[in-house]
Amino acid sequence: MRMWQGTTWDYSLTWEDGNPPAAKNLTGYKARLQVRTSADADETVIDLDNLIGGNGGITLGGVAGTIALAMSATNTALVEPGWYVYDLELESSAGVVTRLLEGKFAVVAEVTR
Repeated sequence: MRMWQGTTWDYSLTWEDGNPPAAKNLTGYKARLQVRTSADADETVIDLDNLIGGNGGITLGGVAGTIALAMSATNTALVEPGWYVYDLELESSAGVVTRLLEGKFAVVAEVTR
């Protein structure tokens, strides 16, 4: 995943499940994404969720199965350029946690300021 420092960032995907694949109903799900310098680092670089009173930045599309991640240009400007690790987890209303995405997260330095 890649983010450009100082720009409005958005990333969207649809969770499909089954055979044939169909959109997963995300009604009632909790979602969280964290970016860290390493998997065992205590401090988060980016922390997004869809919880009431939480950090925000994640919007779930219910029966459409969509997941939208977003950060403002003001907030991405605060993230130091570099390579990080991340994962995106979704938790059903029954408490089942699924890691939907994981991997390296690149923040590309802003040149135009």
